[in-house]
Amino acid sequence: MGSASASFGCCATRPGYGAAIGADERRFFGIGMVTSNIWAITQTIARPVAAGQWTGLQNSIGKLGGVISPIVTGWIVSQTGSFYLAFGAASISLLLSALIYGVWLGPVGTVPLAGLMLDELFIKHYCPNVS
Repeated sequence: MGSASASFGCCATRPGYGAAIGADERRFFGIGMVTSNIWAITQTIARPVAAGQWTGLQNSIGKLGGVISPIVTGWIVSQTGSFYLAFGAASISLLLSALIYGVWLGPVGTVPLAGLMLDELFIKHYCPNVS
């Protein structure tokens, strides 16, 4: 993710399509390397009983960027008349996300289901044989 954010910043500072295409290739390679781990971590933490709920919640929160990004980009472009700062804001956002992911996540393990009300209700009603 760090290399993806760095290449995203390069795209904003260098003119021409060649730099943008090269930055896109590096960015999407990095995103592809991280994506599979995100789903594995979700399923590990949630356990099989609640993996669907957690994945749905993760998708819902993750899609907020698709709603917020065009609004912020449009506002930045309307205020400055240029996409330069919009690319910079996206680069900073991606870099901060990578730092938060790397620092905040910590060791991955299962979460006790007894402390999660939503999971307790789900297990009680739909999986009565699971402890």
